[in-house]
Amino acid sequence: LDQNQLDQRILPSLQRLLSLETLSLSHNRINRFDLTMMKKTLQFLDLSYNGLMKFIFTNRTNLQILNVQNNQL
Repeated sequence: LDQNQLDQRILPSLQRLLSLETLSLSHNRINRFDLTMMKKTLQFLDLSYNGLMKFIFTNRTNLQILNVQNNQL
């Protein structure tokens, strides 16, 4: 879902994906993201180049790769 001008309004739809393991949302317009709302199956998350100002994170043992480079964190 890279480079689609998506913002945080997409997040409720993503939360319903029960078996989601890989999610790439780079180069969009997401300025806040709450990882606690995502399923624990998520292993890879790319939120780079989004203008993120708020990122809520909890310890996720399944999450192996998290990319938040080039944001406003």
